[in-house]
Amino acid sequence: MTIEDGLDLHKIIMQSIETQIRDNDPPAIKSTFDRLVSGGHDEADAKEMIASVIAEEIYLKMKENRTITEETFAARLAELQ
Repeated sequence: MTIEDGLDLHKIIMQSIETQIRDNDPPAIKSTFDRLVSGGHDEADAKEMIASVIAEEIYLKMKENRTITEETFAARLAELQ
């Protein structure tokens, strides 16, 4: 993977978060975003925090062939402070 590939992946994840917040799908993304922003994080930081969970879940899926469920993902998002 090149640096450019990593930047493209980051861009795709951030665009995905924008869409998920707008569409409230899955609801855990929007509720986490709202919670983080109301807790004092600026919008960009809140999105980066969510992106970090998404990136880690993708990594674990690739490395360990782990199943990503909405419940597990929501629980990981709930841990963000």
